[in-house]
Amino acid sequence: MIKRMKVILGIFALSLVVLTVNAQAYELASPDQWRVLNPGEQFERLTKEFSAYANYYAARRGYRFGSGAQHMIDRRFAEQAAREVMKKEPQYFEPAKKKIRENFRKLIDQMIIESKTIDKYANRQPGVIGEQTLSMAMFKLCPLWPICE
Repeated sequence: MIKRMKVILGIFALSLVVLTVNAQAYELASPDQWRVLNPGEQFERLTKEFSAYANYYAARRGYRFGSGAQHMIDRRFAEQAAREVMKKEPQYFEPAKKKIRENFRKLIDQMIIESKTIDKYANRQPGVIGEQTLSMAMFKLCPLWPICE
């Protein structure tokens, strides 16, 4: 019981941190400010936005990413998503970002489902979705733009 309470409190604390990071990441530049950012700054902001969104959504569902899955979210998926948005004309940024967030939700939801199908996974890693669940989710969902690009 005490272990379970510690896990719940840990997830709650992580959720607060993620929500704070998420709020900061969404403080993106206005369209006029966006134009003066160099491409590197635009890429950095978009990458942080997508990474923060994935962490926020997982935390909202009561989960966090294991270190390997976190690395994939931050260094592969969020960066790929940022590259895909930056290929578009500015008027198409928001529709692309909306679709990307939707696909991140699909991936995370599938990771959670997969965590429940793996024998004793939840007991070994309570509240964590990791590399094993990520690979199983990708196997079922790919091709899923821009995650499986």
